Amino acid sequence: SVSREVFSQWVLDADFLSILEDASIEVSSKLELFDILDADGGGELSGSELITGLMHLRGPVTKGDVIGIGLRVKYLAETVEKILEEM
Repeated sequence: SVSREVFSQWVLDADFLSILEDASIEVSSKLELFDILDADGGGELSGSELITGLMHLRGPVTKGDVIGIGLRVKYLAETVEKILEEM
């Protein structure tokens, strides 16, 4: 796994940033990138979080991306409400 500290060093490395740019991964918000990739909020990036997250960040954001995220959030909120009702 990759800690926040290690990742912070990576995003300061010109070679790492060049690789991200070559892969069409936006790096303008590089200080926030760790939190974006840390899907489970565990404070460390697993290999799958890192690879999957970076693959999802490739290319421009589309309207479909935004709508898809909104639908997922709505579904998750409804699921949490059902769980709380059953408790």
